[in-house]
Amino acid sequence: MRAGACVGGCVVEVGVTGVVMPASDLADARRIEAIAGSLPNEMWCATPVGVHPWAVSEELLASDGSGDLDAGCASEMIELVTGATSSRSAWIGEIGLDYCDGCPADREVQRRAFRAQLRLAFTHGWRVYLHCRDAFDDFVADLSDEAKAAGVPISGILHCFTGSSTQAAALVDLGLHIVHEAKSDTSIATCNG
Repeated sequence: MRAGACVGGCVVEVGVTGVVMPASDLADARRIEAIAGSLPNEMWCATPVGVHPWAVSEELLASDGSGDLDAGCASEMIELVTGATSSRSAWIGEIGLDYCDGCPADREVQRRAFRAQLRLAFTHGWRVYLHCRDAFDDFVADLSDEAKAAGVPISGILHCFTGSSTQAAALVDLGLHIVHEAKSDTSIATCNG
């Protein structure tokens, strides 16, 4: 079954009133935006636009060493977030850090990309949808530094988190909401398939 048909039909059947469909890269964001556009208008939908830590690369970043996003990438992200269905897309994500074994992206490149995407979000007042796997200290440092530099409070949703309960409490105290995907309901699992 096509993903768009599945999302549009299955979520209504099981009584879902809202969905978050984060992108892993900009091509994925364009596909997700098309799916979101097919959902019923009364359904709450967020489609975060960003580059997942597993997908970041040097090409995402400006070559001038400024620490910013490449101008073309930043422009595309802005266009996707502020596009025709912007009420569904006023988010940057899924962005963050992933230091687990097997992650193909260099940790320093991840940090630079994370900070650059946070800076873009904070500059425009957009929400953030975050990822933190085995990277708590760097994640908190980068998030705190960028929020402080932008003069904004920390706020967002943490989608992936592998830390301790003490670390989770600290993130909630910073202003984040932590969500967990439950995949035990077979009717929902079928929609994901």
